[in-house]
Parts: sequence; structure tokens; C-alpha cells
Amino acid sequence: MQQRTAQAVRLSYASILALAVLCFALCAFTGFPALPSSQPADMDVSHLWEAVSVFPVMLFCSFTLVVSGAILYFGAAMRRSVPEEDRLIRACITFGVFVLDCGVWLFTDSKLRLMLTGCVDAAALLSFMAFLMMPVLLADSINLLYPSTVFQTMRWLFLANFACFLLLVMVKVPTWVYLVSLAVHHVLILIVCFFVIISSVRDRKRQKRIAPGMLLFFCFAALSVVMFLFSDSDMYAIFLSLGLVCLICSLIRLFLNRMAAFYKNQLRADFYMNLAYTDALSGLLNRNAFQRDQQALADAPVLCYVILDVNNLKWTNDHYGHQAGDGIICTAAGLIQEAFCAIGQCYRIGGDEFAVIAAGQENPAIMAALRSLQRALARHNHGSDRNARLSLAYGYALRHTTDTDTEELFSRADRAMYSCKQEQKAGQKKASTPENR
Repeated sequence: MQQRTAQAVRLSYASILALAVLCFALCAFTGFPALPSSQPADMDVSHLWEAVSVFPVMLFCSFTLVVSGAILYFGAAMRRSVPEEDRLIRACITFGVFVLDCGVWLFTDSKLRLMLTGCVDAAALLSFMAFLMMPVLLADSINLLYPSTVFQTMRWLFLANFACFLLLVMVKVPTWVYLVSLAVHHVLILIVCFFVIISSVRDRKRQKRIAPGMLLFFCFAALSVVMFLFSDSDMYAIFLSLGLVCLICSLIRLFLNRMAAFYKNQLRADFYMNLAYTDALSGLLNRNAFQRDQQALADAPVLCYVILDVNNLKWTNDHYGHQAGDGIICTAAGLIQEAFCAIGQCYRIGGDEFAVIAAGQENPAIMAALRSLQRALARHNHGSDRNARLSLAYGYALRHTTDTDTEELFSRADRAMYSCKQEQKAGQKKASTPENR
């Protein structure tokens, strides 16, 4: 259901964008309509820098450009790192586009645009488009964070009003008709603001995060509507910009709280995941991880298992205590990890048993790692006390096709390890006979 809704929203955005492009292109060929604009076409721009509204416009446009860029970059980074969090990612990207749209609207509706272009009618049309799209993006981004039927309904109403406006532009209706469409748009915005404030009062957690900013935006937006309808001053845009700054800051705080909660849960999940797949004593991966990786590499054609076993661990535990035995296990884990980390993953799969899975490695690489392990054992045992000396039996099995399954490959490596252990025990007995002393 959520996937179908997301597809419908994407289709509606693509449709309204195509309609807007078609409308703008048609007006470019047939002439732009006489839209109500705060800036007359014949105004003198030679002293615009002295105008009170120019600096706030530049400041707000710079603010929206930086903030939207940061939000969109963060959303894109999230899409690469955690693509499964589709709803939060879409909310982040939609909010970033909303902030950018706010900057486009104020720029095209201000005196500043006349310093860069003389296309007043084209800028007025673009200003109307940006303004009509703002609440669509706002309602959608909030709905993605806090799903609500009201936000979904308002989003479709805003889109419908926007589509009607574009159709009216293409048929060149009188100016007062555009004002009716704009008035409907303002009323819908105030309804959304009122609903958010009421719902925030009911939800105390949300009230602390979004209600103050939405309340300020509601007041500034209402004042802006009154000034736009009943005053010739262009200060309405400044008041609406102040309201938008309050709203954007409030929503940024809301997004930061949601992001912090998400990453906190992600870190907690990663911690428990590592706990489930890590051996607490040795720090190596445990048997659960071994079985997981064994299944994941079942189709790997070139695969090698190395099985290692600590000799005489029971004797060490019986004579020197389990603390000494634990020390030997940790030492063995460190030496095995040092020797094999470059070619595969190392695991502790039993009390005194270790394993290495090396995918894509040939016999020379395996033998080189085993020789490295033997040298490390010799260095460790040289001069060590008897209770700290370490002896390992090992065996390995290598396949080049999937004809041998992983269980059989493991059994072959295990048998090779036990053969090595028997040879080591036979060598110890031979060395302990009187004629060899």
C-alpha cells in the first residue's frame, strides 16, 4: 500500500512538472499573462540597492540555498548508506526541495530579480508556480514524517489548485480569476497551519518541536495575506519570509531529532548484531557468524577452510586454572588473526577450535599464511613459561568447483586437522621415550 502511494505521489509530481514546463513554454511563444505582481514592469532599478527589501531577500535566498543544499546532500548520502529507510529519505529530500522552492519564490517575487533580468512577466509566472508548489512539498514532507489523512488530502488539494492555475494561464483568463486561485491557495495554507498547531497541542512531543515555528509562520502568513490583498506595499513578502524562516528552523529541528533517533536505533541494532556474531573472549567472529558466512559463500567456486585446534588446553585448565586457559585461547586468536586476516575471516567455533574461511585464495596463499602462523608460534613460545606455551594442530581443504559442498569441505579440513593432531601427539611420545631423551 505504501509503495503504491509513493508511486502515485511520484507520478503526480512528474505530471505537474510536465504541465508547468508545457505552460511556461506555451507562454514563451504566445505571450505571458498579466498576472498580479508586486513589481511594476517600468520601475527604475538604478537605486534598488537602497531599497529596504533587497538585503533581506538576498539574505533569505542565501539561507535557503545553503540549507537546501545541505539537506539534499544529506538525503542523498542516506540513500547510499541506508536505502531501506525510504520514507525518511524521501521526507528529507522533499523538505530540501521545499526550502529551495521558498528561495526561488522570494527571488522571483522581489525587486532583486529586476536587477538581473527584465522579463517581469516571465518572472511573475515563475513566482506564482514556486509559491503554489511550496505547500505541496511542505505537506508531503510532514506527512512522510507523521502520516496523516489530512496532510495527504491537503497535498492533493494543493496539487489540484496548482493544476487549475496552470490551465487558467494557458487559456489566458482575466486577472481577477488568478486572484481567486491565489485566494484559495492562501486559505488552504492557513488550514494546514491551523491543523498542525491543533494536532501538535494533542501530541506534546511534536508540540515542543514544530508547534512554535508553525504558530509563528501562521501569524506571519496571515499578516502577509492581509497585506497582499489590501495593501500596495511589497512588504508582504518580507513578513512571509520571516514566517518561512521560523518554519524552516522548526522543521530542521524536527528532522534532526528524527535523524538522531534513527541513528541511535541503528547504532543499537549494530551493537546487538556485533554482539550476536562476536566471541566475547577472543574477539573473533563466533560460530553463528561462521554458519552465516558458510551459507553466504556456498556458491563460491574457489573456497578454502582452515581448521585449527589448541593442543592440551584441558591439561592447562586442570594444572594452571581456567584463567591460564583463557589466556592461551586469546593468544591463539591473536596469532591466527594476524596470520590469516589478509586472506580470509577468522572464527572461534568451539571451546578450543578455530576456523578460517578464505574465498578466492589458492594453495600458495594458504601455505604462506600457515608458515606465518608457525613463525609467530615459535616467537611466542621462545622463552615463555610452560603455562603460556601454545601448540596448534591445523588442517585445511581447498576446492575449485562447487561439486564439493561446504559441509563436505569442512569435514575434509576437520579430518586433516585431526590427522595433524595425531602426528603431533605421536611426535611428542617419540620425543619422550628414553632413547630420545
